[in-house]
Amino acid sequence: MAFNRAPDEEERLKALRRERFSNTEGEKRFKQMVEERAQRRQKLMEQGTFNQSSLVEARKIAGTCTLMCPVFEREERELKKSLALQEVYPGTRQADPAKTVKTFHRSAAGNEEPLPEDLRTPDTLIQTLDYLINSVIAQDQTLQSCHGFVRDRTRSIRQDFTIQNIRDLRTVAA
Repeated sequence: MAFNRAPDEEERLKALRRERFSNTEGEKRFKQMVEERAQRRQKLMEQGTFNQSSLVEARKIAGTCTLMCPVFEREERELKKSLALQEVYPGTRQADPAKTVKTFHRSAAGNEEPLPEDLRTPDTLIQTLDYLINSVIAQDQTLQSCHGFVRDRTRSIRQDFTIQNIRDLRTVAA
């Protein structure tokens, strides 16, 4: 079913669409980050630190991220408008770095392995879990509005421990 719109209304909608999908500063910054990550991945592969071809030859990967959410993911999710209410400045769609938590990503064929800066350190993982319990859940003890958020983010914590093959008391404590 086609809508009959006035030509000026149609032009206005096209202009809004162009503006929405234009090359904004956020998009430019994100594209630059994508290019830098590709270069970083290539450098790690050349050094032998990062091997996508063989699990036998691959070295253990250790996370270097000390934030609850890596900068790349935070930028990507802000650009794609996929932030949860718990992660934004009130009344905005902008990510609050102090509240943004890495999401769970299902592993699938064709997905790139995470870089060390995408994986949180064990101490950061424990701090992130503490934040989820002491701040997010504490604000909604019924879990009504934060259940899905907390469930996804705790899965991400377990995933980071698993990818780094961390199996010690820190893992049990978390």
